[in-house]
Amino acid sequence: MGAAGAMRPSMKSLSCRLSAFVVILAAGSVVSASENPQRTFAKDWEGSAVVLKQTLYTLVYNERGLLGNTHDARREGLMVVTAYGDVFLQFDGRQGRDDIAARDPQRILDLVSVTYQQDSVEVRSYRRLEPLLISRYSPGVELVVSEVRFKIDSVRFSFSETSGSHLVADPITSITVKWPSHFSKSFSERNVVEELIRRFVVVKAGS
Repeated sequence: MGAAGAMRPSMKSLSCRLSAFVVILAAGSVVSASENPQRTFAKDWEGSAVVLKQTLYTLVYNERGLLGNTHDARREGLMVVTAYGDVFLQFDGRQGRDDIAARDPQRILDLVSVTYQQDSVEVRSYRRLEPLLISRYSPGVELVVSEVRFKIDSVRFSFSETSGSHLVADPITSITVKWPSHFSKSFSERNVVEELIRRFVVVKAGS
């Protein structure tokens, strides 16, 4: 009886510890199950069918890798809008070059051509990036949001075409929203970002 009585506090203590452990596990499950605000935002937009309200521009180019392999007719969307509503075109730098920004599509084409000229000091000199043309996607064109990708201070919406009921995987154009500082963890900037994107596209009902 004495031994059993001595064990009761220990059993009660063990039961309390187990209960606390279960509560901790449950809390952890809630945290892991809840979505990151940026990921939730991306999922809300990806797959949405949209109609363009403004013209979007894309640079089409050939790119040669360091090993000599060539990628033909690559496409990169150029449209950028800032948190303050400023709009311009930008081709992201690569191969050690800086970003190229301008407001005129032809200016972008010319600047990329000059910036990525073949390097005459190399033993095997060749053009690593050859701009071909600027594609334009006019108001009224229907596209699908194929990807929403975040960086610390920007978010890019990539758009693809559809063939019948099937989505064409490779994006053909994009819109990038640039923020003047890092996005907050709670992504409190969401409403403003959506307002900026909706200047360029209208989401089709039911998508």
